[in-house]
Amino acid sequence: MSLVLAKLLLGCSLLLLLVADGRATVVIFGNDTASFPSMDSATSLTPSVPEGGVQGTLYVAEPLDACSELSVNVTGTIAFALVIRGNCTFEQKIRNCQNAGFSAAIVYNNRETDDLVSMGGDGSGIHIYGVFISMEAGEALMGVTGRCYLLPGYHKKTWAVKWLILSVSLIVVVIVGALVTALCCIRQHILAEVDAEAEQLGYALNQKLIDEEIMTREFRPDDMRSDLLSAEALGAVDVMTDVEVDDAGASDSDHASDMSVPTYSK
Repeated sequence: MSLVLAKLLLGCSLLLLLVADGRATVVIFGNDTASFPSMDSATSLTPSVPEGGVQGTLYVAEPLDACSELSVNVTGTIAFALVIRGNCTFEQKIRNCQNAGFSAAIVYNNRETDDLVSMGGDGSGIHIYGVFISMEAGEALMGVTGRCYLLPGYHKKTWAVKWLILSVSLIVVVIVGALVTALCCIRQHILAEVDAEAEQLGYALNQKLIDEEIMTREFRPDDMRSDLLSAEALGAVDVMTDVEVDDAGASDSDHASDMSVPTYSK
């Protein structure tokens, strides 16, 4: 039962690792291919990047913070706007990018930090994608030309990785415990069989020794002398008993003679 539970936990962890979490990776194909993972936590402000990813052309937003109407309109094409963080909410930035015809807003941080950021706000009416990347990644994307891809983010699921590690550890513990238990049971079974065989062998050997001792016993001279003396003593007792019986018979006869009636002659 424990092994089945461990396998179930492992399967669930692997499944969670394969499910997109709303974050994405920005990939640039050009002279130098580079990828930039997003730093935003899961949010309902923008839809999740589809499993197959999205391809488009990268533009730098004007104004860069996208806190007002953008001067560039890309309606009819698939394009991504590169926007810096600050001066207004994430919701306002993304709505301005959407109104300018962009398919996604790539917002980069305005300070050097690795902390996750949640792009919160009211997501009603928003249908473009939103990705938050680091300051270093945003500066690297400035002036980049070429194909740009947004791919589902599978790399940020640290909680799923922890579940995977926990599941694997549990499976190892269960397997080791099962092996130890099986080995102990096998050992006890073997010892029981050995004890039973030893007991049977000892009984048979004991019986054999007893039989051999009875059949091959040699009487010592002292034992023979003792047996002879015992026999002589027994014979003497028998003789004495016979003599006593004879003496007793003679005495009875004499006494009977003495007790006989005298006879008188005429």
